[in-house]
Amino acid sequence: GGVIRFRNPAFGIAGVQSSPPLSGFTVPVRNEGGINTGVALHNVQDSPISLQFQLLDTQGMEVAGTMMAGFPARAQTAVFITELFDGVDLAGGFKGSLVARSQGGSVAAMALELGTQAGEFTALPVSPLR
Repeated sequence: GGVIRFRNPAFGIAGVQSSPPLSGFTVPVRNEGGINTGVALHNVQDSPISLQFQLLDTQGMEVAGTMMAGFPARAQTAVFITELFDGVDLAGGFKGSLVARSQGGSVAAMALELGTQAGEFTALPVSPLR
């Protein structure tokens, strides 16, 4: 866990609350009107893990799925949903949620929405899966 504060001179500052180690989580996501959602991930384990992702529409129906296998021990990465699901056409606009499940350990996660205008920079809730 930890607390992160992001600063971008063009957009401002956003604080992100700490993330406990999670075996799974869900995040609201969207890609519309120049706003895109990104997630930052940290493998808190001393060994590699795998992450399974599902992109769900607002009705809870799966739009796409992908896997991040062999995410290295103690590694960190950040990715926008348009990059995570690069084979899915989200250019026409998308709203829904991202569901992630880890295999082989826990992950810490944070989520942000980033737009193209000042003030379009928001920390999003990361909800543990139960």
